[in-house]
Amino acid sequence: MIKMKEVRELFKAQGWLSRRDEAGDLILILPLKDRILDIIPTLKKTYVDKTYISMVETFSCIHSVTTEEFNHTLSIIDPTDKGGYPIVTNIFDPNAIKIQKESIVAEDIINFIPALVDWAYAADIEEGLKKYRALPTDSAGSRPFLHLAALACHGNVDTLLKYQQSFEQGDRLGFVPYITKEMIDRAVEYAKQIYVVKS
Repeated sequence: MIKMKEVRELFKAQGWLSRRDEAGDLILILPLKDRILDIIPTLKKTYVDKTYISMVETFSCIHSVTTEEFNHTLSIIDPTDKGGYPIVTNIFDPNAIKIQKESIVAEDIINFIPALVDWAYAADIEEGLKKYRALPTDSAGSRPFLHLAALACHGNVDTLLKYQQSFEQGDRLGFVPYITKEMIDRAVEYAKQIYVVKS
């Protein structure tokens, strides 16, 4: 089986960047015209079917897209943020592209890359941001943070001002504890800048 180190070098030879996330997983990154494609690749042996007799090598990856603007907005709202949040991802796609062969070689990986790029350009970023903007304020995990960023980079001043006023009155609107008044304030100020630019 081809090694992950070899996979990384093949992607890097095609212009991709690489880094490790906090869990130590390899992330491969390709900056495109108006978006950034990230993948977390996986190499493993899997059974061909439910007879559990024959095995094949499988190369698959979680792939996602974000934008420089969205990452910048996140860092404005929370200066400690390191980015890496997706706008669109294939993580729940049962038909996600992958390679399954008896023996995966370098050529298979190289030929796989254009399909990833095609997926990235086909991803509907505006629809992804729209979903973030529509999230309820009492969402869990990172969603409230992404919600604020999506509103701010869209210049949605009115909604953010309502959040700001509610926080000032002691109503957190169900936001998780890590969302602070300061984060709301920064989101408001950045949204105002975007609104002026778009006007």
